This record gives sequence, structure tokens and C-alpha cells, in this order.
Amino acid sequence: MPSSVDFKIHGAKVLAARLKGLGVAWPKAVEKALFQETKALEAVAIDRTPREFGPLRASYETATKRERNKITATIFVGGPSAPYAAAVHERVEVFHEIGGPLFLKSTLDEVRHNFGATIGDRIRSNHALR
Repeated sequence: MPSSVDFKIHGAKVLAARLKGLGVAWPKAVEKALFQETKALEAVAIDRTPREFGPLRASYETATKRERNKITATIFVGGPSAPYAAAVHERVEVFHEIGGPLFLKSTLDEVRHNFGATIGDRIRSNHALR
């Protein structure tokens, strides 16, 4: 079930210049915006997750990590409470009354093309950088 989304922020040079005005706080500003947008994606994915598997919908967890010049966000699904998450996600031939297969992948695929701009907008909004 591993999936990755890489993106670029349009207008990044202007945004970067404004973020430098925040001083040493800018990486935290980017991390906060990334976390907020990833949590919004998590909510969409949860709505798409098949309901009949009980703990699966409650097993989502989002985390960010900051290392040097890299900030990442990860959505975890499954874990000890729902070790069957990957099987439910990948079995496209199974019908579900509520939710469906590829619940996380389909969510990421829909935002992939615009995610960078969305993060940029969130940073600008959070820090009045318009």
C-alpha cells in the first residue's frame, strides 16, 4: 500500500522570500501547513474506507517529520488494531456497501496535481503572507 506524492509549489521563490521573513520559524510554518493539509486528506480517505471492517477507519494516524531541508508527512493506516488494512485497500474485486478499495490511493491521486499549490495557500493563509 505504500504511496508517495512529491510536489512543487508554484510561486515558490516569492513564497520562500516571504517565509524567510519569518526567520527561523519558517520550517515550522511549512510543517504545520503540510500537517493540516494531510489531516484533511486523511478525513477524505477515512470516508472512503470500507465501514464493515470496524477498527480500520479508526486506525488512521498522520505524522510529519522534519529533517534538515526535508519535511515529510505520512498517513499510516492499519497497525495492530487493523493489520488487514493493506488487503482491504488492494482488493479491487470486493464490493463494499460503504467505502471501497484503494481508499487512500484514490484520495492521493485526486490531489497530487494541486497539492503543492494547496500547501502554499495554507502557508500564506496561516501567516498572512498574501
